Amino acid sequence: MRRLFRLMQLSSLIVILSIVVSCRRTDDNGNKGGEQTPDIEAKAEWYAAGMSYNAETDMIAATIWKEEEVLYTHSEPNSFSIALGVCVDGEDIFSCGYIESDRGDANVIWKNGEVLLSVSMDETVLSGNILDGFIDIAVVGGDVYALANLHKRSDTGIYDYQPVLYKNGTPSLLDTNNKDIEVLSIEASGSDLYAIGSIYLNDEFIPTIWKNGVATHLEKPEWSYGGTAYSLTVQGSDVYVVGEVYPWVLDVALPCVWKNGEAQTLNASTTVDTIATDMIIKYKQPQICGTASGVNDEFACVWENGKQKILGAGTATGIVNTKEGLVVVGCSYSDAEDLPMATVWKNGKEEHLGYGMIVRLCR
Repeated sequence: MRRLFRLMQLSSLIVILSIVVSCRRTDDNGNKGGEQTPDIEAKAEWYAAGMSYNAETDMIAATIWKEEEVLYTHSEPNSFSIALGVCVDGEDIFSCGYIESDRGDANVIWKNGEVLLSVSMDETVLSGNILDGFIDIAVVGGDVYALANLHKRSDTGIYDYQPVLYKNGTPSLLDTNNKDIEVLSIEASGSDLYAIGSIYLNDEFIPTIWKNGVATHLEKPEWSYGGTAYSLTVQGSDVYVVGEVYPWVLDVALPCVWKNGEAQTLNASTTVDTIATDMIIKYKQPQICGTASGVNDEFACVWENGKQKILGAGTATGIVNTKEGLVVVGCSYSDAEDLPMATVWKNGKEEHLGYGMIVRLCR
């Protein structure tokens, strides 16, 4: 049921990686406690990470957007790159991902568009290799953290996967107490660093969050065999997580939101997989985006005040409250185009940013 990493054909040149999670880096009101959950204030600006495709040069390049405008691309001749995470610390913009080029394939962290750290996919790291790129990034107290998946070949020749966390360029295992772990994002809130994902334990997926390295299991509904947590936000004293759960009686995933560890599923079809990928609090109510996936189609959707609305064909990876209203980001598909379009939905209205996709949002 691990469906975060999806392979998708982008022209005939290359298969690229698409991630359906989003990020929140801080409590938007700067709160660490309090009895009431504040609203996320309307943001004047937001940043997004992903990739763009230039049809004239036939190049795929990691791209950072500031709102709807391209801030910079990480392009170089005869290469393919993608940005999988982005965060902002003061005046500095950090992003991460990977580059495939004639000079070799590398996992990369960028600072303000320049390479800050490059780790070859051939390089041995903690007796394994990083083959998927740095998949998320956060800054806590001036320290730069980047998340990656470590591939370690077992004695049987099968790869084991273990999340590795880089701190200022130095790697260490995130969790040494568990083996089958999938961590999908990291989030900073004040002085705390959270990791979000799942642990496969006793033949079940257990949605899990790690706070400063300490794992806590989220509630597993009795009618399910677990789930996966995709992203997290902290508002006041409340911790919200969104993701998916897996019912015993249905061969689909259902969208779920956890508030302080307690699960509540969202209204969705029981015939297709539906996942929740991001959320904010607006007017004291969760506003959530996600993706419904059928056999041949994917649809971006949003839940406002508990009601699901389909935005269009595509995937939704992030949501933000702006002065212009609710904005959802991701990518969209058209029967007239062979390539996905990086897309924003403003109050439900679809706007295209060019060929490509947005895979993570930072606000």
